[in-house]
Amino acid sequence: MNQLIQFKDVMDFLKKYILLILSSALLGGAIAFAVSSTLISKQYQSNVQILVNQKPADQDTVQINEIQTNVSMINTYVDILFGDRVLSDVSEKMDEAYSMDELRYALTYAHNTNSQAFTITSMLGNPEDAQDVLTHLVASFDTAIRDIYQVPEEENYVNVISQPTYNPQPTSPNVPIITLIGLLFGAMIGLALSLIREISDNKITSHADMERTGMVQLGTIREISRRDLKDTRMNNRTVVKEREAH
Repeated sequence: MNQLIQFKDVMDFLKKYILLILSSALLGGAIAFAVSSTLISKQYQSNVQILVNQKPADQDTVQINEIQTNVSMINTYVDILFGDRVLSDVSEKMDEAYSMDELRYALTYAHNTNSQAFTITSMLGNPEDAQDVLTHLVASFDTAIRDIYQVPEEENYVNVISQPTYNPQPTSPNVPIITLIGLLFGAMIGLALSLIREISDNKITSHADMERTGMVQLGTIREISRRDLKDTRMNNRTVVKEREAH
């Protein structure tokens, strides 16, 4: 019985403040949509997957220990990729539109355990630049690797598994997700305001309010509608006129 009463109280509360909660949610969603659509800069993503293969000149068969060596060297390759030597060359090829620090911030890599391949991702404000940066990055990395490890030009050392992708659709910001978060955040604010108003409301509006505060009910006054009040006034005027006539 108490649970039923509590559920009824919750439903009455929601019915009472539903407009405030909904309006707050819509306002939060509208603000989030406007901010994510106009104020936050769009970012475009490009990916390239490469594999660095250390193949001995006198051996045609790839051995297990060679694969393990290649996997263990990936961290070294990443350090070279994101090093000043490669990034300065990329920045120069991009007509210094991006500094080395900006390129380093825009680039990330992902690598699966026990895999010789790893993926490089660029995130920039232009889809063409995001693709071009990876194209120059792979070329500069190949040149640096051959110079460091003295690899002949005829040997295939850096293998591009998948070419840098081109995606004209922005990957950031995610407008639908941000708008949904704005709706939820606005609804929470509306709910909090409703709770504050309900808690701070000390007016007695029902018999339940009197029981909750320990007050004694002495009687009730029937609520008179405007139509009944109008009819009552007309009847009173008729009675007065009849008395005056007598």
